[in-house]
Amino acid sequence: THCTKKSPTSVVTTDNSRINRVTRIRWIRGLTFSLVCGLLLLILSGDIELNPGPITGNQRSKELLRTHFAKLVDAITLTLYSVANALYTNKLIPLETRNNIHGITGDD
Repeated sequence: THCTKKSPTSVVTTDNSRINRVTRIRWIRGLTFSLVCGLLLLILSGDIELNPGPITGNQRSKELLRTHFAKLVDAITLTLYSVANALYTNKLIPLETRNNIHGITGDD
């Protein structure tokens, strides 16, 4: 019989290729697992478009809006005045623009 000896480098190369193959297999399994988990989360989370949102037919919310409408308008107007005044004070808008904002909202 004829025996051939393998060189130590070929054994190392074989071991490295086996390690690389095992590493690749683990990486592919990990990636597959991550993708499957991601898909399951998407499926379980449902469709955003199916979210009905707030109930619009509620009389109570309409009444609350009607009763607090003036307060909301006043708060928004005062905030708009404050912003316009601050912008004019810091020379970011001209006086004419500040006056236009006050004129649109009804304040002179």
